[in-house]
Amino acid sequence: MPTPTPPTTRSKQAPWVWGIVGCSVMVLLGFAGCVAGVGYFGQRVYTEIQKPVNEDDIVAALGDIPVYQPSKFDPELTKVLRSSTAILPDRLVATHAAFRSPDPEDTVIDWYKTEMSELGYESSDTELGFIRQVQFENGRDSLLVQLQPDSEGAEGSSRISLSLFQPLQSQEK
Repeated sequence: MPTPTPPTTRSKQAPWVWGIVGCSVMVLLGFAGCVAGVGYFGQRVYTEIQKPVNEDDIVAALGDIPVYQPSKFDPELTKVLRSSTAILPDRLVATHAAFRSPDPEDTVIDWYKTEMSELGYESSDTELGFIRQVQFENGRDSLLVQLQPDSEGAEGSSRISLSLFQPLQSQEK
């Protein structure tokens, strides 16, 4: 007669214990991923803000996009706008510029609609509370014009933000 095998001393864990352990590991991995992502993009934003801005270089990078006149270049807001470039994919080139104008938003928007239409761009308007936004598209290129009241300027003055987005393929023309 064969001898019976002695019972093992290893106890079975309840299934809920494995569920808690698995969920804990997933939460820790998710937290570590978030910390790494914030650190990575935070460094890119910080690096972008530290770069000096030169009005001539930025206006040249806008290419055929006109700058509303009268307006004055705003280097600090331009730096802030450029920091958003840190989260864009590498295959998309963005040029950001900010200006201040003594003219009201409606005057500036009407001027951009006329000028950009002459360059072959189609427009679409969006109201975002106190920010007026017009997007112009021509093929794969896109210009975002945002206007808001200039709280530091005279009554009726505007802040103009220009963001030109171009896929790298269109840069090779």
